[in-house]
Amino acid sequence: MLLRLYLQSAEASSQVKRILYQSPGAQSGLTVTVDVFRPDKSQDSTQSGTANEIGTTGRYYFSFTADNEGWFALIHDDAGGNGVRQF
Repeated sequence: MLLRLYLQSAEASSQVKRILYQSPGAQSGLTVTVDVFRPDKSQDSTQSGTANEIGTTGRYYFSFTADNEGWFALIHDDAGGNGVRQF
């Protein structure tokens, strides 16, 4: 299963973290869930959520705000794809 997980860097001062996720086989119409965690490994449920698909490309985007380094996101879709990204 091919998984592509990209990080688009925002300006360092903005602290907005952006995730671009491509599902295995670039499947369209999936539910892609992003669980956001703080550096102390506690989940930030207010910033966790569902990624939005870009058209019908099988690529999904999500963003959240981090106030320092060490945040991470667990990404998974309903077709069995998953990934993790640390910021």
